[in-house]
Amino acid sequence: MSQPIVTRTWERAVRPRFRYGEWSRLRPRDWRGQRFVLQTDVSQFYSSLYTQSIPWALEGKSYAKKNIGKTVSDKLDKALRNVSDGQTMGVPIGPDTSFLAAEIVLTAVDRELARKIRLKGHRYLDDYELAFRTRSAAEEAQALLEDALAVYELAINPSKTKILELPQPFDEAWTHELSTFPIRDSDSSSTLTDLVALFSRASALSRSATGPLKYALFRSRAARIEEAGIWGPFQNLVWSAVSGEPTTMATALDLLAEKAKHIGLPVDEEGAAEVIEGLISTHSPVRNASELAWSLWAAVALNVQLSRDAAQAVSSIEDDFVALLALHAESQGLFPAGLDHSHWEALTDYDAVLKGPHWLLAYEGSVRNWLDAPTKRIGKDPFFKVLRRRRVRFYDTDPKRNPFTGPSGPLPGGLVPDDYG
Repeated sequence: MSQPIVTRTWERAVRPRFRYGEWSRLRPRDWRGQRFVLQTDVSQFYSSLYTQSIPWALEGKSYAKKNIGKTVSDKLDKALRNVSDGQTMGVPIGPDTSFLAAEIVLTAVDRELARKIRLKGHRYLDDYELAFRTRSAAEEAQALLEDALAVYELAINPSKTKILELPQPFDEAWTHELSTFPIRDSDSSSTLTDLVALFSRASALSRSATGPLKYALFRSRAARIEEAGIWGPFQNLVWSAVSGEPTTMATALDLLAEKAKHIGLPVDEEGAAEVIEGLISTHSPVRNASELAWSLWAAVALNVQLSRDAAQAVSSIEDDFVALLALHAESQGLFPAGLDHSHWEALTDYDAVLKGPHWLLAYEGSVRNWLDAPTKRIGKDPFFKVLRRRRVRFYDTDPKRNPFTGPSGPLPGGLVPDDYG
């Protein structure tokens, strides 16, 4: 198997997932001697990845087509289809198996490109950044990349494809500004003044860029919150960042947990409830499941009770993670008015539910006694019957998360990551 151009960049501080073959020695942004940079990515990559393209990449397209079902790689194709109801188009987003499938196909694309042109640059998953001496060479590379992707029934994303003339900045200008923003620790008043200024500037920058508010949260990690007098205002700053950019919720929860432990005071439940209720009210009508899931998780983590309006809003959401988080919150007494289970009961009330898109809700809702409809189905399914007997759980009601442990795992000690999107 040939090597990828580069499968990890230091800009994003993401752990490498697969280390097969020899790794490229090229450093990201190695543009020495070059004048133009081609930036592009694959359009809707995971949802458009054809599982049968995996044998094409491993065996060669002609050979794989002539020997369908006869190669080892066909077993991998079949395994991926089996986790998507037999669908050949698209792979799940998130599992490491999907990253492996992606690397198999895109490594074959890399190999085809390297056979025709000299490559200088890197690839991170399906994002390409390639450098050239002339614009015509960059344009030729774009055409060749389109041809190589087409072999596997993939295409580049026109809206994210551009050829830049060097020099180009390595980082957004705001990252330097916020990274050098002073936070004094001489006294609590000075600390609070500097934190207010930091978050105010980050809020202004966030109107035209993605990431400044999350950066401000990471920067405030170094602030010394030693007195009860600034604990309340500090929490207000943190929650204002979450209100402005809901994707910062995980970072905010970890930050508040660390500071609360250090100062020996609890997180203000009333302030948290206002933000959580606001997020649920805003994102329920438009079905933003991620924002709703993090809001419900925050309620569980902080033991915040939610209103009747919030209960009605989340009860209609057709998303397994939102449903399970809401049911968990209800089991903890955080929905005093109660949830309406009828929608989720209906989603899980059919014989093939454990082979359908809502199997997770059906299984967890049943084994935790949160839902009634799917219970009778588990006893009839040999696979899930064994899982229930062995007390297998997919949803953790009591996760032990270390401070500053987010979706990508623990952050490097004392370091601020460069991916603030």
